[in-house]
Amino acid sequence: MNRRRVVTPVRVSSRESDYARLDAFVSGRDIYRIGESAIAVENQVKAGYRKIESVIPVSMINLDRFRDNDITTDLEHLFEYLWPVEISVRFVAADTRVRTSKYEVSLTQKTEVSLFSGGIDSLATLLKRITEGRRPIALFVAHSDLGGLIHIVQSLYKSVLEQISVPLLTLYAPPLRRAGYSQTRGFLYGMAALAVAESLRRRSFVMGECGPTMHQPRFGPFDTTTMTSHPLVLEVIRSIAKKLTQNRIRLETPLAGHTKAEAMALIKDRGWLKLTHSCISQQFRSHDGTCYGCIIRRLASMALGIPDVHYRYDSIVSGRKGKDNLVSLLRFSYDMLTDFDALPEDVIEEIKKWKTRDLFERFALDNLAGFRIWIHAYPYTPPFADRILKAFPIGELNEALTERVAKVRTAHADTLSP
Repeated sequence: MNRRRVVTPVRVSSRESDYARLDAFVSGRDIYRIGESAIAVENQVKAGYRKIESVIPVSMINLDRFRDNDITTDLEHLFEYLWPVEISVRFVAADTRVRTSKYEVSLTQKTEVSLFSGGIDSLATLLKRITEGRRPIALFVAHSDLGGLIHIVQSLYKSVLEQISVPLLTLYAPPLRRAGYSQTRGFLYGMAALAVAESLRRRSFVMGECGPTMHQPRFGPFDTTTMTSHPLVLEVIRSIAKKLTQNRIRLETPLAGHTKAEAMALIKDRGWLKLTHSCISQQFRSHDGTCYGCIIRRLASMALGIPDVHYRYDSIVSGRKGKDNLVSLLRFSYDMLTDFDALPEDVIEEIKKWKTRDLFERFALDNLAGFRIWIHAYPYTPPFADRILKAFPIGELNEALTERVAKVRTAHADTLSP
């Protein structure tokens, strides 16, 4: 597998959205193809190739623009950070024309492009921006092999986005396949949002991810962190946006300073929380209750004291399902509040580097407060919960947890009323 592998992004397919076929989207298609190239490279890395040449076809009118701004350096920097492999990038001129179509929805009064995934953070971002006087367009990047998620987002559009006058654009993306978690999908989404923002001549595009997910440290010794919206990924996206648009279009991250509970509080009064999806599995369009996304969502909803989705499994009482995710998160939260120096050195370094200690202290309070409320819902303390309490005596933090619950439940009173 050491021979050089040449890969190119997936060509715009017949399933491409109507908007992507518009003549006005010609530059957008070229920018979007940069994002697709990252997915193509990652698939080859996972297949075992260690020498990869990424050849990105762009329209003739944009070839010099992409080459002269040294976008290849940004991409190679990103790949170098993600994987210890030899990857080179080059742009080539190609016929990128596609069949044009007519798009019926008017977008002229909208001010920015906001990525929308059907999760809590992306919906909270839309509501937050609306209260701030922005007029967002929701952009969904749909992977062809994630039919369940496509259905979830379409349902949310009908039930929620139409009610708040937010149009939804969909761009289709290469399949993620069953090859583990994709570390470049966040970069793809950023390129998609930049592509649409440029074609519409908007001044900003938005990635709405809460702070702990953006800066996610390792919660356990064998934990693998996700890079969907990691600051280094965002740094590359910002660099490319600055070079290609002469700093005309900026990337914004309005939830970077919010915990999951604080993001959830932005939508709690609208009654739409149960319509969002957080589980890593979307095949059954429900929440299994055991993955990391389900665990932090459940703890946050407990801290907020609001009705949440139905979970198929309860990590506290249902065998081994989800117990590792719950314990590692609670261990991190307890150490964060009581013995910061006991955290792994790389975690401490990350927190100091991005100045996120206050953010993760609030996140830790939310998790422990949610857990305390969770176990009080049982008629007796389950054996597994009792073992956790003996390992992490959160009783010594009762005053701080009670204070945090009161604060997070009264926060964001200015959220849009139902």
